[in-house]
Amino acid sequence: WPPGIVRCLNGEKTDRSVEASRKEAETIIFDVVERALNKAGLSPRDVDVLAINCSLFSPTPSLCASVVTRFDMRSDVQSYNLSGMGCGASLIGIDLARNV
Repeated sequence: WPPGIVRCLNGEKTDRSVEASRKEAETIIFDVVERALNKAGLSPRDVDVLAINCSLFSPTPSLCASVVTRFDMRSDVQSYNLSGMGCGASLIGIDLARNV
């Protein structure tokens, strides 16, 4: 997991298109968000702040916009899309979550 990496490791051809990258990112992120909401016993409309860190992939519309739309979150949710900054953005994401 994720599917593209597994295919590559198995010597299979991988789809490196933007569409395939978005689909893979959304598959993983949507699953994580759904499990986090269920574990916390929250509705998507209870979310005030959304921060997503994806080290390399920085699509338009953003991954945050995809999550807000998919889960029908409120239009006033504060979203922080940390994309394209490499692995070091993880520290920025942790600091952001702590200070928001």
